[in-house]
Amino acid sequence: MSVASLKRSDADSPVARLQQVSHTAVRTKDMEAIRRFYEDFLGLPMVTSLVADFDVVTKAKSNYIHCFFQLADGSCIAFFQFEGGFRHDPLPRSSDPYERHLALRVDEKENVDQFAKRATSLGIDNFIVDHDDFYSLYLLDPDGEQVEVTWHKPSFDSIINSDEAHRILTNWLSKARGQEV
Repeated sequence: MSVASLKRSDADSPVARLQQVSHTAVRTKDMEAIRRFYEDFLGLPMVTSLVADFDVVTKAKSNYIHCFFQLADGSCIAFFQFEGGFRHDPLPRSSDPYERHLALRVDEKENVDQFAKRATSLGIDNFIVDHDDFYSLYLLDPDGEQVEVTWHKPSFDSIINSDEAHRILTNWLSKARGQEV
């Protein structure tokens, strides 16, 4: 079965329901700069560092470290750094938040403002966008990865509706493809 042939009802068929994000992992060229940003600046404790001598993709001898930084819900953001000579440099990142970004949620609007103030005092370029249902700070990590610190406004709960989300997507896709709805 290909992904293209899946239907919405197929989501009910897995043996176990997915619980939460375990971790997301990205390559870095400077783990110490990443550690300072995610642990010292954002306050995510580094909870695990794993060193490996075998590359599971290339099946060759290797040397890399895999560090995990934990969020309040137990999920993690992880990074790999390979010792020189074992892999090429990581691919360049786009600073365009519409290309890709990591959004980290805080409990209060004031938390976003506190991060912005701290970023500015440390010379980290940043900007705030007051979206309809979010209030967000955007800044780049040491590798140029776009990071968003966001607060969900009370109105966010009113837009959570799976059926409506599917209807909106279907309509948008039809119009984007030049089809009548």
